[in-house]
Amino acid sequence: MSQQQDDSGFGPNPIDPRYVERMNRLAKYLDSQFNGLAKGPARKVGFVLLCFPFLHGDGPVNYISNGIDRNDVARLFEEQIYRLRNQTNDDAILLAFMAAKLGEVLGNDDPDALLTVAKIAMLAYREGVIHSA
Repeated sequence: MSQQQDDSGFGPNPIDPRYVERMNRLAKYLDSQFNGLAKGPARKVGFVLLCFPFLHGDGPVNYISNGIDRNDVARLFEEQIYRLRNQTNDDAILLAFMAAKLGEVLGNDDPDALLTVAKIAMLAYREGVIHSA
């Protein structure tokens, strides 16, 4: 199944001919990786692959899935948009907590400085420079 915008910005059109072969190949590969030899309702994982002009506003969004219904794709996008707009950023919460604790330990009440130190500590931890105790 594929979906591409028309001139109005909506509507069913085939995948852009420049991407048809690659998107179909990728969809088959992803389906085999997620579902092995299972087909149809025996599949355990559904996916949607989007292809769009990177950093350019020109051109439509193309999509392909492993057999999911258009209405289900719309529902999935609505749910994802809701999550993106409404979920808190875990890093922001963790950084605020770290900055508050650093302020207590260091006796410092400069929020910008404490947040900077917390960011540096988080990056160092993620890069393996520091380890948890």
